[in-house]
Amino acid sequence: IIIGTVICLACASFRFWAFATLGRFFDFQVRIQEDHKLVTGGPYSYVRHPSYTGLFLMYIGVVMEVFSPGHWLRDYGLQSVIGRGVCCLWGLQTLVLFAGLWKRLDLEDAILRREFGKDWEDWARRVPSRLIPGIY
Repeated sequence: IIIGTVICLACASFRFWAFATLGRFFDFQVRIQEDHKLVTGGPYSYVRHPSYTGLFLMYIGVVMEVFSPGHWLRDYGLQSVIGRGVCCLWGLQTLVLFAGLWKRLDLEDAILRREFGKDWEDWARRVPSRLIPGIY
């Protein structure tokens, strides 16, 4: 449970660092704001979508937490049909969320590329990884 919690907190902190680095340009909607600037510093110097990196890795921490010995879900919740059903629904919801976010990566890159052109292309060359440095 402790390791999963530490992973969640670390990844949440990374996600919030990404939000803070974007400052006034952060928005849950994909859009270009007035006087928008391409943000390439902070966590954006490691990956192009650090808030999603934080979110995806937070889910790993959550799974580690809830399936650890001593956690109620693992020790008691999965013993019932309702508990197993809730886990299946949570898993399905997670897959749908991740599929949507995966498509959103493409959308955000396309919008930023269209808006910032060469600046975005230069940044994408310097930071080729979208989520995990050196891997993807």
